[in-house]
Amino acid sequence: MLAAIATLLLAVSATPVPKVTGPIPVTADSYPFMAGNHDTPSIDLSKLEGFTEDPRRLVDELNRILMHGTMSSAMRDSVVEAVTAVPGSNPRLRVQQAVYLICTSSQYQVQR
Repeated sequence: MLAAIATLLLAVSATPVPKVTGPIPVTADSYPFMAGNHDTPSIDLSKLEGFTEDPRRLVDELNRILMHGTMSSAMRDSVVEAVTAVPGSNPRLRVQQAVYLICTSSQYQVQR
């Protein structure tokens, strides 16, 4: 029985692995890792950049918009600390950091 299975397995030819050289080309029709996909909607974060001078206000506003005020105080403190670590000279990065941390948190992912 084992000999018959082994014979069957050896009789099936394996699919050859294609040879890949160089980086993945990005063309108008190919979107590796969504790099060139211009159909993907972007998010306008410019309205939130006005809140970046005070990270607590920024996090409170995102709590209101994204979590309907349900963010725990521990999570709020963590996000404020992370946003404060980003230089104030880069307001867009501060907003991106806060949005990323909130949207990837378990509290945001759980439907309440």
